[in-house]
Amino acid sequence: MKRKPQALFPHLLLEAGCIKENVYHTIRNAILDGRLSAGIKLPSSRAFAEMMSISRNSVIAGFERLIDEGYLVTRQGSGTYVSTTIPDESFNDIMENVSA
Repeated sequence: MKRKPQALFPHLLLEAGCIKENVYHTIRNAILDGRLSAGIKLPSSRAFAEMMSISRNSVIAGFERLIDEGYLVTRQGSGTYVSTTIPDESFNDIMENVSA
């Protein structure tokens, strides 16, 4: 059985500040600028948290927001993947400004 490539994150660095927000922004920016391509599998929240030396709850919060906005999709029993269709960036920028 052929496995899909999985994203590696040594090049992703979190900024100072709210960690769950930084998880969201770091992954979102990596998707938008092409460092994470459509269909690539992300590590589990547990593995991601361990790689980044952060709380798993922060990773889950960041992942959930990305899933809600359509940047990531989950496949039960398989994992979390970068969506093949990226949501409209201007809509997300408007929503980000509203919540700020």
